[in-house]
Amino acid sequence: MTYKTLIDHFESLCEKEGKSIFIVKYMIMELSRLETHVFYTALNDTLEEAFVEQVKHAMHQYIYEHIPVDYILGYRYFYGHKFHVNHDVLIPRNETEKLVERVMICLDYMQKPVSVLDLGTGSGCIGLTLKKEVEGITVTLADISFEALDVAKSNGESLEVDVHYIQSDWFSNIDQVFDVIVCNPPYIPDDELIGDTVDKEPNLALFGGKTGLEHYETVIAQSKTFLQSNGLMAFEHGYNQKEALHQIILTHYENASIVTLKDFEDKDRMTFFSPNNKKLMKEGLR
Repeated sequence: MTYKTLIDHFESLCEKEGKSIFIVKYMIMELSRLETHVFYTALNDTLEEAFVEQVKHAMHQYIYEHIPVDYILGYRYFYGHKFHVNHDVLIPRNETEKLVERVMICLDYMQKPVSVLDLGTGSGCIGLTLKKEVEGITVTLADISFEALDVAKSNGESLEVDVHYIQSDWFSNIDQVFDVIVCNPPYIPDDELIGDTVDKEPNLALFGGKTGLEHYETVIAQSKTFLQSNGLMAFEHGYNQKEALHQIILTHYENASIVTLKDFEDKDRMTFFSPNNKKLMKEGLR
């Protein structure tokens, strides 16, 4: 069997079972560990039986057990970096890259050194990427889950970055004031139906109470003790939660400057606010 016949077989099977055919070529290429250009020149090469069986097992997990591809592979690429993921952490999303990118721009307008807290860090993709890409910042990663922190630590070691790790139920074990707090809390309402692959991710990282905003209420209310008055707080959220989130922010920070930006699909997806730094909001998020 060759790469081509393997691809053709599983693309046909995916189409029959209603699964994305675009996953097939990506999965097989990643399992082959070949560079992209090498893979495409080797499509007609005869494969070893052990590799064919490996692909069959992986595709069975994807097609029939509905396991997300990134859990099968054990990693996900985020902002050009390879992040280890498993069932203890949410899989990093493409739209979160845009959140990270806008925080980076804001950091360019802030006087260094800058302290950053990635609250509810999961795999660590937000905080570790910021530390890897931006000079002059200190980064703390916090999560309620010890298992998630183990994943984040593994990724920190792989990326060779020096950050701090704290097990904390939101701010419960935080004892420092930060210039920037980034948080991507669970925001799916408890009664909302989710896909058969998403439901393989940890519920702790997905569901945010009856309205999906319970964690935002908690985090924003508690943040007043931990966010500098001229600092920045950044959230990812559901596309239909903008107005309610603005109201929560203004309840606790009545003079806050608030900006909401759209994701790659032109949906409201990330909101930034500063208690008392209109200049930063204007320059960094224009």
